[in-house]
Amino acid sequence: MKKTGLFILLACTISACSSHNETYQSTFKHTTECQAQLIDISKGNFKLDDIAKERLSFDFQAKDNNEEIIQINIAEKQPNATRSAGRIKVNKARNEIFNSTFDDMNMIPIKLGSHPSFIKDCF
Repeated sequence: MKKTGLFILLACTISACSSHNETYQSTFKHTTECQAQLIDISKGNFKLDDIAKERLSFDFQAKDNNEEIIQINIAEKQPNATRSAGRIKVNKARNEIFNSTFDDMNMIPIKLGSHPSFIKDCF
């Protein structure tokens, strides 16, 4: 009887855990215009003016349907070597974008400059 109860408890635990493992896909539109806006916003907010745009790359990770993290990377001179230049947190539901390089508690609002509709247009 104890083994049956333990088996049922284990089955319920496994099914409860597996239902929370949803995978989300980034909704960033990889168009030339959106890429150019992201580069412009990144250069203006992360002091990357001396970095050629060809050396910048971005990794996108959707946390859920409303929030995405964009990792800014700079290509080094060695082949296949990159270093992180910062992290952007996008809240699509609130139409907010922050520099979250150091942590999620002390995020710095990002200035969109000449791209005020970046979130709406590119996500």
